[in-house]
Amino acid sequence: MRSATLADVDALVPLCEALHAEGAYRELRFEHDRVRHTLTHAIAHAPHRCVLVAQRDEELVGLLAGHLETYLCSSERFACDTAFYVRPSRRNGVAARALVAAFRRWADERGARELCMGVSSGIHPERTGRFLGTLGLVPAGSLFKQRLR
Repeated sequence: MRSATLADVDALVPLCEALHAEGAYRELRFEHDRVRHTLTHAIAHAPHRCVLVAQRDEELVGLLAGHLETYLCSSERFACDTAFYVRPSRRNGVAARALVAAFRRWADERGARELCMGVSSGIHPERTGRFLGTLGLVPAGSLFKQRLR
């Protein structure tokens, strides 16, 4: 597990495409250029954003992107994930656990008060929730969605 670099962006796009194809947002158009831009921006603005990757040999097998936010009621910060994905063939290994541990360290190093991770991809939400629970995260609510067009 390591922080992504700008040299990783082109290899991360297919990983994001796999997340998109498997997840709840597959009905949306996948825009390669937007993904490249978003990843480049996140990597270049590392103090408040992170892109972490799990790598096996030369292949990127997982990613966790996140950012810092402030609370509505306080200037203290918390860390939120933007994207969390591990290729299906690597889900029973250590990649996901290592990514979350690295995200926790990144958040702690920046003084975040909490780590907040959502399960909104639609990919095995119960299993993902149980997994996050084994890492000490506790449920704090629910996400409700409604398609509009």
